[in-house]
Amino acid sequence: MAAKKSKTRKSTSAKTKPVHDTHISEPALKLIDKAAGLLKKAIIKGEEESVEGRKLLKKKALSFVDFANKRLTTAINEGSSAVKKGVRKI
Repeated sequence: MAAKKSKTRKSTSAKTKPVHDTHISEPALKLIDKAAGLLKKAIIKGEEESVEGRKLLKKKALSFVDFANKRLTTAINEGSSAVKKGVRKI
């Protein structure tokens, strides 16, 4: 009599993101949302605020975008570095 095969199967779901992707992308998206909110606030209250106030909001929004850009760029560089190391080992 032949031995029965185990019916356990590894479950892979294409819909779930790897943990490291969400760890990097969610904070960056939050920073972009903050920047967009500040720019929206500057547009809505543009006439009420002074030129200096709008400049400060713009500067703060750009700093959020720059910080998000740096985080994502670092993540991309680290990921490509890991891939290159893996390819070299082949």
